[in-house]
Amino acid sequence: MPKLLRNYTKLGRILRLYKELKLYKYYAILSGEHVTLPLAELKAILESENKPFIYDISFDNLVLFRSTPGITKCIISRAGMIREVGLHILTLTNDLEELHKAIKDVDICDVVKERFAIRFRRFKAHGKNIDERRIIDLIATKIIRECNVKVDLSSPKVIVRVIATNGVLVLGLVLGTIDTKAFYKRRPASRPFFRPGALSVELSRVFVNLSRPRRDKLYLDPFCGTGGFLIEALFMGYNVIGIDLNKDMIEGARVNIEYYGFKNYELIHGDATTIPLIPHSIGAIGTDPPYGRSTSTMGRDIYNIIEDFLANAVDVLMHGGYIVFATPHYLDATDILRDTGLYLVEKHYMRVHGSLTRILWVTRKP
Repeated sequence: MPKLLRNYTKLGRILRLYKELKLYKYYAILSGEHVTLPLAELKAILESENKPFIYDISFDNLVLFRSTPGITKCIISRAGMIREVGLHILTLTNDLEELHKAIKDVDICDVVKERFAIRFRRFKAHGKNIDERRIIDLIATKIIRECNVKVDLSSPKVIVRVIATNGVLVLGLVLGTIDTKAFYKRRPASRPFFRPGALSVELSRVFVNLSRPRRDKLYLDPFCGTGGFLIEALFMGYNVIGIDLNKDMIEGARVNIEYYGFKNYELIHGDATTIPLIPHSIGAIGTDPPYGRSTSTMGRDIYNIIEDFLANAVDVLMHGGYIVFATPHYLDATDILRDTGLYLVEKHYMRVHGSLTRILWVTRKP
């Protein structure tokens, strides 16, 4: 069968499967820290959990999508740049008359069955001329009259979310929110062993999630440094291995990991350009190789480090596994990917500070 025909046949099977699945409409509030990474992270999380992801539309700090029931826990427990997940009920323009007409046809009692509160959010000054109070009163009146439940502003069982963004109002039901206070408590500077240049908890989680780790396989960070990626992968429930050429970093990573109570991990004092692991033994690789002001390449050219690292990483990675890594903006890894046989899934640009921009490469081994 010709390759193109095989691809169409496979696509047809996928579409039929989606029709058979019971797909719910969801919204996700994004952190706004980056333009492309939050949506890419959401997609990667669902893919790694074998959940369908059907993208509908994006607004400022918000994405609407469809997936199967029961996805909230896996997103909330893993995400770094997502702040809230909920059921998507309705989208309409910032017009009170349209809202008044549309809300009449919404059977909101199916989801609001206990005492509730309505919370309103604006993004990037959108909807600043909207009468927030009238919108809340309109929705609350419908719920109270039709659903026979009471408003409880202090400890509601159900939170109805109204979001104003890009000229639209999105009505939804909150299913889960991210505890960003926990991220702050785990910030790099709060760990026992700290070195400048360590990435934030949020960005560390993004690296791990974009690598799409598997529950029954190992996650590897071959430039583990102080252990930030490994710590977040452990909090997500994955088995991890870290490698670093600097023995002090290995010992520091050990101190940091055990500071959070983790015991089931492996650290290796070794070279990422000659990874001492069995072929095809790793399920996912996410790493931030050394470069820039706060890190050391120990006298080696960064291009050669990336080249040798990827050549070895491909050997230890299982087929279908992902490698996520960063480079400085001036390093183009396209030729290296071609030579190693890695497929470029996507790349993202991250401004770190005035003199350093990273390119985050998401690649997959066929």
